[in-house]
Order: sequence, then structure tokens, then C-alpha cells
Amino acid sequence: MLNPNKIFPWLSIRSKLLIAFAGLSILPLTFVGIYGILSNVRTMQEIALENLSHDVQTIKGKTANFLESIKSDLRVLRNSAVLERFISK
Repeated sequence: MLNPNKIFPWLSIRSKLLIAFAGLSILPLTFVGIYGILSNVRTMQEIALENLSHDVQTIKGKTANFLESIKSDLRVLRNSAVLERFISK
């Protein structure tokens, strides 16, 4: 076991207790902080994935509506008598 008197012979009892108290209070704060950071990162990744899925679904729906409108326009043009006369000339 390490003897603190051999490591820090010039420090008083008060200073040694302050160092011990600081060490014992910093360690739990460090662990809680690391846990909080990891938990926050995980939550942010989940939210980003949900937002990305929502955006993909929205773009998919808009693209489907756009293609359907093009299909409808092509049907109208195909059955148009004016376009048939233009093509035949």
C-alpha cells in the first residue's frame, strides 16, 4: 500500500484530506458525466434516424405524387385530338 506521507511529506493533513476529498468527488462526477454524454449521443442518433426516416417517407410520397401527375398528363396528351392532328401533319 502506498504511504501518502512518503509521497507528499511536505503537505499537511488538511491538504492531504482536501486532495482525497477532491479525488473522491471528481471520480463520481466524471463517471456520471461520461454516462450522460453517451446517453445523450445515443438519444441524438435515434432522433436523427427517426427524422431521416420521416424525411425519406415525405420525399417518397412527393415523388409518387409527381410521377402520378406526369402519368395523368401523358394520358391526357395521348387522348388529345389536337395533339393527334399536330402529329399527323
